[in-house]
Order: sequence, then C-alpha cells, then structure tokens
Amino acid sequence: MLGNKWSNWIRHAQTGLDLVTGKVELPGDDLELWGWIRNPLPTRAENFHFSLIRQSLEMSEIDPVAPGDAMETLPEADKQRVREMRNRFALEYNPYIRHIVRRTRNYLEQTINPETLPEKNRGGAFW
Repeated sequence: MLGNKWSNWIRHAQTGLDLVTGKVELPGDDLELWGWIRNPLPTRAENFHFSLIRQSLEMSEIDPVAPGDAMETLPEADKQRVREMRNRFALEYNPYIRHIVRRTRNYLEQTINPETLPEKNRGGAFW
C-alpha cells in the first residue's frame, strides 16, 4: 500500500522517485520528514524503530497511516528515531519497494517462465 490519497508518495510521485534513486534527500524539517514517513508508516516487522513508534502511537498493524500531528506529541526518543530514519528511509523502507515486493512475490514464486525453465524440466513436472 502506498498510503492514502494524501500520501506524499502518491501526490508527489516524481519527488518520491527522486528520493528512492538518491537524486534528492528527505527534508531536514521534522514535520516534513514525518509527512513522508507516516503515510504509510511501515509495519513493526520492518524495523524495531517502527515497532516502537507504532507502540507509542497505539497503532495496530492494520493501521497504515499515522496521524499527521503525531510528530508533535511523540516522546522525544521516538522523535529521534524518526530523525535517524531520515538517511535510510527512502532507500530501505520506501513504500514503492514494499508495495512492489509484496505484490510480485507470489507471482514470481508461482509463475513458471518456459523460456527460463531448465531444459530437463520442460514438458514434465517442475519438481
């Protein structure tokens, strides 16, 4: 999921692509940075920092978007966690890669391309 209709990753897709490719960096301003990280907020499994932030915000795993004003109310330790994500988030946790990997994994695992299938397995059982 790329977030809701107010997600920067959707509304400013070209900037999002520039972030992912390293052409630009996430903003240094805490609230602007939060705007990119919170919508959608990665799951607890993505990183321990996200787990703690979700815990502080009392968010379940099915809540994709953190409140916009939450950065102002987060404990200082969690604010620091958000700031520490600034240099890594666009490359490691951006929703484009999470969305693509989640959407294609099953396809890649379940679909057999006859052109790449080893010769010995053509025409017979794959396993």
